[in-house]
Parts: sequence; structure tokens; C-alpha cells
Amino acid sequence: TETDLQKFDISSLKAYEGLKSSLNYFIFFYGPFGSLAKINKPQDTSSRFFYLGTKSIEYIFGLKLLPPFVNDLIIAAGEKDVVNLHKHGYSAVSFSSETATISDKQMSLLKARSNNIYLCYDIDDAGKSNAQKIKSTYPFVHIITLPEDLKKKSDFRGKPCADVADYFRCYNKEDFEKLIDEAKFYDIQISNST
Repeated sequence: TETDLQKFDISSLKAYEGLKSSLNYFIFFYGPFGSLAKINKPQDTSSRFFYLGTKSIEYIFGLKLLPPFVNDLIIAAGEKDVVNLHKHGYSAVSFSSETATISDKQMSLLKARSNNIYLCYDIDDAGKSNAQKIKSTYPFVHIITLPEDLKKKSDFRGKPCADVADYFRCYNKEDFEKLIDEAKFYDIQISNST
């Protein structure tokens, strides 16, 4: 909703101009975050998003809405996922995309502000691969694995569903709570067997 977007300084643009001609569909403006803004064109297949300004090396979207300390914190694939998780009552942040490198400084900041850190990336190959890279660097992070059945459904572009925003259109919060429990339980089982 408009209220959800405003909490994160996100606006739905009514129009925008650029050097190239633009297609006629909705566009979101994230920011300004200091000297940075992000334009997201969800239905564009060639360049879905781009930045205006300079992205800080320590950029963490959603950090300003995070309470001083939370029990569970979810690192999501991108800004849209953070907004969707927040709407469902979860504390969440992202690093602009699931391919962004997370610095030790960023992870230390998040670890100091939460008991448990979860990673919820897309269930496409890039999401799975990047989640495993982060897990290998930060073994205390629990990976929330979205169900493969989600891919059998289509998003608004006609592509297979893959992210947590798609998940909440098909499943409910109780189902997501089970995924969180499974993520933590899996890591407990692994640590007990080693």
C-alpha cells in the first residue's frame, strides 16, 4: 500500500523522463537515501532497475526501520522483498540485490542487533548460489528455503515465481513460520552431527 511504501521512502512514480524512450508501465522510486535513489521498473525485461547517484559501500536497505534489537532478522534478496516481509510483521533488510557482497562490517552490525539472522533469497539458480556463498562465509546465518512448488506459479510478468513477495501471494504467514523453523532446525541437526 501507499502507507507501506512511505515507511521506506518509496514512491510510485506517475511519470519519469530519460534520454531513452520509456515503456508505459509502473515504476517505483526508492529514496532519496542521502545521495542515492533507485528506480525499479518491474515489467521491464532489459533493465529492471538502475541507480541515480552513488551507492554507499555500506548500503543496507531497511536498517532505519529496524528496532535497536530484534530476535529474528531476515536478509532478503532486494528492497521489494524487505517491504513485503515488513508488511507481514518481520524485521528485514537487504543489500540492494542478492548478488551484492556483504562486508564483515555490515554483518557485524546486523549480528549485534539480532539473536538470529536468516537469509531469504530467490529460489532461482543465482539466489541459491549466492545464499550458499554467504552461508560459507557466515555459518551462523540460517537459510530460509522457499518451496520449489512456487516455481510452478507465474508472477505478473508470466515468469515463474521465485521470491518471498511471490511466496506471500501464494502462501500465508503460518507457512512462512514453518520455513523459518526448518531453517533453524536444519542447522541444529548439522551442528549436532559434526
